[in-house]
Amino acid sequence: MEELGRAFSAARPEVVIVVTPHNVHISGAFAVLVAGRVAGRLEGTPQPVALDVPGEPALAWLLLEILIASELRAVGVSFGSNDPSTAVAPMDRGVLIPPHGRLHLPTGLRERRPPPRTAGRS
Repeated sequence: MEELGRAFSAARPEVVIVVTPHNVHISGAFAVLVAGRVAGRLEGTPQPVALDVPGEPALAWLLLEILIASELRAVGVSFGSNDPSTAVAPMDRGVLIPPHGRLHLPTGLRERRPPPRTAGRS
């Protein structure tokens, strides 16, 4: 994991796709988060563990289309709001601990910040 953390930090990716058996469970299908943000916090840890980052709904919808076109069962999931762009999907410890404990995310990703504005999105 340490080597993965160094490679991840050196690559400075614009987007990270997390594939996990944790969080939402959809029977017989892949679940693709289409929420505008993902956030979570772990209580009772020696150091605070919290992450609140923008999602990439356009990429998520594209991934969903690709899965379906590949004849894989997949559904888009969101949380809270009926508008996925304003929804915040929860992160659990299975998603929070690897980035905080091993991947050494850049400081900006650890802080709560508003989503970046890009052309075509409000």
